[in-house]
Amino acid sequence: MNTVAQVFGEAMRVPRYSRHVAEPRASIKLDGTKTLKKLEALRIVTVDAIRETVQSAKEKSYERGLRRNAATLNTEIHSHRVSVAALANDRARQARHDLGDRAG
Repeated sequence: MNTVAQVFGEAMRVPRYSRHVAEPRASIKLDGTKTLKKLEALRIVTVDAIRETVQSAKEKSYERGLRRNAATLNTEIHSHRVSVAALANDRARQARHDLGDRAG
C-alpha cells in the first residue's frame, strides 16, 4: 500500500520514490492548480482540522483526530476549452514526438 509520503514523493520526483522509472520526467503543473508543495501543505492543515467527539463505552466523551498518515483523497476538476478531437490529435502528435526516430 502506498503511503501519503510515497504519493507526494513520487509526484515530486523524489529519487527514493521514483526508482521504478529509469528517467523520471518533471511533473506537469496545469494552469489553475496548486503546486504539489502547496497541495501537501493544504492536506496537512485539512487533516489536522478533522476532529470528532466520540463517546466511550464508559460514557466518557473525548475528541479524536485523523492521523497525518491516513489515506485521503483530494479531487480537483478543471474544465478546458479543448475539443476531444483536438486533444486526441495532440496526444498522437506527442506520441510521434516521444518516439522520434524509433517510430519506424
